[in-house]
Amino acid sequence: MRLVTSANHPRNPRSSALLVLVALAVAGAAGCAGTDYRPMPGDDEETSTTDDPDDDGAPDDDVDEDDDDGGGGLEPDDGSGDSGGDDGPCLQERVLDTLKTHCASCHGINGTKQKGIDYIDDLMELAASPLVVPGDPEASSLFAKTVSGAMPPTEAKPDAEEIEDLRTWIETGAEPWCDDGGNNDPGGGVCDNDFVHITDIAKLIDDDLDLVVDADDRPFTRYLSLVHHHNNDECDDRIDRYRFAMSKLVNSLSRAPLVRQPLPIDEHQLIYRVDIRDYDWDRVTGAYSDAWELVAAKNKLAVEWDGKLFDDVKINTATNFPLQSFDAFAEVAVRSDVYHAIVDIPQNSQQLKHDLGVSCDVDDGTMRAGFQESGVSDFNRSIERCQFEEASNRAYWESFDFGNDSLDCSSLFFEPLEFCEDGGEIIFSLANGFQAYMITDNQGERLDEAPTSIVQDKNAPDNVVRNPLSCMSCHAKGIKEEQDEVRPYVLAHPEDYSVDELTEVLKLYVEHTDMDAVIAADQGLFAAAMLSAGVPQDLEYEPISWTVYDYDEPLDINRAAAEIGVSTEVLEDQLAALPVPFQALSTGTIPRNQFNNHFQTVICEFFFDLDADPAQCE
Repeated sequence: MRLVTSANHPRNPRSSALLVLVALAVAGAAGCAGTDYRPMPGDDEETSTTDDPDDDGAPDDDVDEDDDDGGGGLEPDDGSGDSGGDDGPCLQERVLDTLKTHCASCHGINGTKQKGIDYIDDLMELAASPLVVPGDPEASSLFAKTVSGAMPPTEAKPDAEEIEDLRTWIETGAEPWCDDGGNNDPGGGVCDNDFVHITDIAKLIDDDLDLVVDADDRPFTRYLSLVHHHNNDECDDRIDRYRFAMSKLVNSLSRAPLVRQPLPIDEHQLIYRVDIRDYDWDRVTGAYSDAWELVAAKNKLAVEWDGKLFDDVKINTATNFPLQSFDAFAEVAVRSDVYHAIVDIPQNSQQLKHDLGVSCDVDDGTMRAGFQESGVSDFNRSIERCQFEEASNRAYWESFDFGNDSLDCSSLFFEPLEFCEDGGEIIFSLANGFQAYMITDNQGERLDEAPTSIVQDKNAPDNVVRNPLSCMSCHAKGIKEEQDEVRPYVLAHPEDYSVDELTEVLKLYVEHTDMDAVIAADQGLFAAAMLSAGVPQDLEYEPISWTVYDYDEPLDINRAAAEIGVSTEVLEDQLAALPVPFQALSTGTIPRNQFNNHFQTVICEFFFDLDADPAQCE
């Protein structure tokens, strides 16, 4: 093929100017750049990584109204409260709206320029951060930079009234929720929830198995719990995030044909029943009898409970681990090795295509687009949609990524057909309409993570794209739109290509409207699956990655107590007897991996009940 000069194409990869990484808002259609999750803490070596099987490493919440008996958290709030009354939005709501409007696009939970700040739209976390000194606006860098005009660095700055609200909010103590005689909380607050004991959980599960689940179904019945969030006095709107994540995750791990929502077994929707057959988890997975047992074996917070109630439960469900807390389950399930085993991702893309019955022949309708600025790489990228042979309602997308531009074959404009990619990512539709993911090298061999020299996840602390977490976050709403640049260039420079090349390029690199149509159809398939799972499409965050990265953050004493299954007061009384890392809870936090590593020993320091006690403590 004839050399294309920079004079012909001003953005040619062989020009002297290097391409730069662009905002992830224009990430490629098959790229795995995570943008919609809460990043892990900066460079803390104690923070766990989600991908290592041996290392375990809230905006817009409304507080529930108190129950009639004084317990505040068990009954879900109907969300009908109006904190502003006749006077309109309260101060906190106005401040939150200002921060969302002017600051959250950079420093919110899915901001593009977080620089260590991803909580600007969470008033509780913001008030506790170094950006705010409650009672002293001038000493608060948030206010000082806003009033000086240094932030935000755009023309759309807060007006004088909004700045005055921010001053008043800080001056009056930076309280995160409205003081209106109720409990409305626009920025993440605390509910006074009744404590739910492990014996309460055991009784609910035992009754559910005896009274609701058919005898033949009991050996396949398992339970996921959100009780620890309720016991941590989290409000119902925040717990909804985990509910959405749960339904999305179990269906994203499913090779079964139908979407199945986990079913709550209690009126407060804290304990959920799943049937492992609904997700094809009952097949043998590696050395384990099923996918649930695989996760339980790697979940350091999975407890085998003994006692009369749990003995009955274990017999009925035919497992020693019928119950797992959801976030711990999720953190294990999205580790690359576990994910690949559960979803049955083969060792290479060739085998995947064979298993799925996918053809990437241009005569079968394969479409391709190429562009310079991928959003996840410093170099150009190509994306390709291939056809399922017998399933027109399913999609298979593959990206081709490059680690350099030093070779002619690493430019899509030199070689739009026979390029030499360095790696790629694959997104394909599961039978239920959800998406599965795979990262490959240049030979199509499966990788757990992509080399940062080829693609990067800008929100991960080490910039590493990990499967599937980075991909789930980037593609929270499905396949992403892209604008092909190869076809227009080829049409503008037909002399640079042979007749056969020109014909093949124009056949493969389709009109933009045609690509838009198939992307819209594939997005619709994913949206329909999300709807069936009960997961809203308009969330400002991706719930699975949000859950996992929230889980990975250090624990304060309240969350530590809730995950152990005791009250904060009980944990405080017992701290002196616990391993050294737990002593930090008296004044601060404990890193997640240290908490997890000592968890099985620590729970033996507490007496739960004769009907429910950890088996290893006997």
